[in-house]
Amino acid sequence: MNSIKQLALLGNFELQNMFFKEGTYEIDPEKLSTYLKDQLSSRNANKALIEAIQVTTDPVTGQKKLVCPLAATPDASWIESILISTINKKVIDITTPGSSFVQRSVFAMEGKAKQGEGII
Repeated sequence: MNSIKQLALLGNFELQNMFFKEGTYEIDPEKLSTYLKDQLSSRNANKALIEAIQVTTDPVTGQKKLVCPLAATPDASWIESILISTINKKVIDITTPGSSFVQRSVFAMEGKAKQGEGII
């Protein structure tokens, strides 16, 4: 279980590198935009959606941001699905070199029931 925990932490660090500004927990619009454009282009997304996730500079603050907030895009649920799938792949659905043998749970395999007793 410790090995699986360490693999989940590695996936977490990979996600941080993919989406956050270095050393912070602030989303980097350029990294997010690049990732989403790649994912959506491979899924034949429409031009309006691709344009909505372009990076622009806010004229007031000078900070970079997406042209349109993700929640306001026409296919927000599609983008949400892509992001959740990526998080699941990196942190939850961990693939180990031994596949299911390494990930096998010992639940209900610890012992046999003896006559008149429950599972040990």
